[in-house]
Amino acid sequence: MMEKTAMVRRLLFLVLLASGAVNSQQYPSVIYVPVTFYDFHSDRSNPEFEQRHQGGTRTGMVASKLGADGKPVLGPVPYLNYGIANWFKPWKAGDKTYPLYDPRGKPGEVFRGGDNWQKEFQQSVSYMGMETATHDTSFINKVIHDSLPFTHIGGGQYEYRNDSFFPLDKRGFGNEWNHELGNPDQHNDVNHNYAFTMELHCSFVKQPGLTFKFRGDDDVWVFVDNKLQMDLGGIHEAVDGFISLDNISGLANGSSYSLDVFYAERHSAESHIWITTNVIFAPSNLRLYRHPGVPDAGNNQPLGSQDSVRMGQTYSLYGHIFDSTGTWRPEYDSLIRWELSPADGLGATRGSGTSVTPTRPGTYRLTARFTDTANPTRESVASITLYVGSGPLPPPYTLKLYNQPGDPTLLTPLNGKDVVTAGQVYTIYGHLFDTSGTLMNGYGRYLKWSIVEVNTGTTPSPEIGASTSIMPTRAGQLTLSAYFADPDNLARPPSQERVVLTVGADVAHHIDIQADSVVKNYTGNDDFDELIFGKNDEKSKIYAVVRDRFGNFVRYADFANWRSGDPLIADVTVYQGKSTIVQKQEGGIGEETIIIAYEQGLVPDTISVGSTGNSAATAWPNPFIPGKSLLPGIGGGGGKVYQYYENVLQPYTKNPYGILIGAESPRPLVPLNPSEAQNPKASYAHVNIYDAVGNLVASSRSGRKDLKVLRARTSRTFGIVWNGTNDKGRTVGAGVYLVDIQGKQSDGKPYFKQMKIAVKRGNGK
Repeated sequence: MMEKTAMVRRLLFLVLLASGAVNSQQYPSVIYVPVTFYDFHSDRSNPEFEQRHQGGTRTGMVASKLGADGKPVLGPVPYLNYGIANWFKPWKAGDKTYPLYDPRGKPGEVFRGGDNWQKEFQQSVSYMGMETATHDTSFINKVIHDSLPFTHIGGGQYEYRNDSFFPLDKRGFGNEWNHELGNPDQHNDVNHNYAFTMELHCSFVKQPGLTFKFRGDDDVWVFVDNKLQMDLGGIHEAVDGFISLDNISGLANGSSYSLDVFYAERHSAESHIWITTNVIFAPSNLRLYRHPGVPDAGNNQPLGSQDSVRMGQTYSLYGHIFDSTGTWRPEYDSLIRWELSPADGLGATRGSGTSVTPTRPGTYRLTARFTDTANPTRESVASITLYVGSGPLPPPYTLKLYNQPGDPTLLTPLNGKDVVTAGQVYTIYGHLFDTSGTLMNGYGRYLKWSIVEVNTGTTPSPEIGASTSIMPTRAGQLTLSAYFADPDNLARPPSQERVVLTVGADVAHHIDIQADSVVKNYTGNDDFDELIFGKNDEKSKIYAVVRDRFGNFVRYADFANWRSGDPLIADVTVYQGKSTIVQKQEGGIGEETIIIAYEQGLVPDTISVGSTGNSAATAWPNPFIPGKSLLPGIGGGGGKVYQYYENVLQPYTKNPYGILIGAESPRPLVPLNPSEAQNPKASYAHVNIYDAVGNLVASSRSGRKDLKVLRARTSRTFGIVWNGTNDKGRTVGAGVYLVDIQGKQSDGKPYFKQMKIAVKRGNGK
């Protein structure tokens, strides 16, 4: 197992190198942090997962220091974790002891209805000691190596957020039984793989300003330098924790330490995780430094993309290799190769460092490359542009940013941060000052503006000039950067300044109905637009939030009003508030209506509500005589049938002969051409008709005008007309025929329906 783990880490390291042909001093938009999952059974066979419990956050469940194996050990105040020694390690046969609790949930046992839920979620449980079993599979698990994608949100901070954190769905032991499966009062999707733990480990060099923020459930323990710094044990709803590493005594800037995160998901129905940190980071695989020694320690920080040197002066440069977690890998530094263009005074061409002694002024490009010896196609590249002057280096100009125009000597510059509202045009101004503080008029027009993060939905306009404007529409944070290189003296070191903008939501604009009590998308509308009741479902709880015109979350819709389009199909039981319960009505099976949520002054939202009906088919008239039997409602009789299937029958008013086949699907069907969803003449399935011995006599795929599966009055009822001819236009003989209908339902599942119809001859035989 250790060899496999080492191999996985090596692969993750090399995978990141594959993306190395970029400016290595920029923060990558996404880094993949290795984690290890341990999947346990959720079927009550494990005494500490998916068990009866008294919910809430608890401290003291684990000791203040990690054990000798680097894993949590039992603390002074355990609670349903006496078996924690088995939580974060591969299962091995032989240990037949397990903790005994009273009461303990039995396989398949549920507590529902009225206050019975408290017997599952607010149940007092006692530890009864360790028990010896005849088997040893209580804590059997499956180990899964994976990674979490952390997204750069600005300033070196990375974030992983998932409010539906089920990374082991259909993996490990799969989506087993859990207490909330089949619970009619449960509004969440609970077909997930619960009962797992996760561990994350990385090393880092202490620098000022490092933080670690967490929000989620259930147990989470964070250790720094093997000491417990975040203690959020227990089976609980999402809670917050925060660590400022500057407040941890004994950590010295420039020294290397370990970060160890242990997480457990122990009970249905929800699972949340939200980590924001600048401890876990990987600015690049290959970084360049001006000083020897430990990288990222003290003033030995990574260089930017430019630097300056005097002619004849020796310029030293050092390179270091980092893995995907930002950990320095000094064993690879000696493999770095160095190039200088144009060639002029380059020292070492291979190794962890080199030097340049330029003999003439101008612009040079010094490049470092690292190639994996096992796979030469994987390369990481870092480079720096050197401006070589013939005399002493001029001092850099000071660049200051302002959020208003005017004389900068009368204004207060920004302190690195500002706020803006989504949809608001934000204009920023840059001014340059020399070493004496004198304003350098006219130089602002050379400023280059950029946004550090990717996929923010906005870009600076213009990108070059004394000022620029952006109009962000997505709430959150973005970093606006200004860069200046002196056009009159390339030897002058460049100036750079940044401002972190916190983008707030715009004013309330519309209601957004969602299926979950937790907001899963803070910067875009929820895609929940249809509620379908299963045959055994009676009610479902839905929620409403308020969003701005761009879809950013503003607040919960505490003052929403709820109404049903047809209370005989489905009705609401709560008429005002941020949530309601939709109740299915007996008369609404197979029908659909809408639920609307609205607040005064806001654009309302609606969802369609329906019930899965029976998968049924019928026909009129059956049997029928081709060319003589009238379709229902055309030429007499069947008026109600015609009204229901008017969209299907209307094209046959001038030639009203044939058989109408009506079909009902459990869920709405998807048109064969999805782009025709609003076209009443769109066909929703394929139809094949076979004779008694299995010969295909007619098919919708042949291009004939009949046999189209058209929608009837509801989204789950359809009609087909067949005139009794085969694909060659000849009338078929008398006998029994099989109609085969094949389509796809809105949930992606296939729809199949078959029925028999009878054809008679013209004399009725």
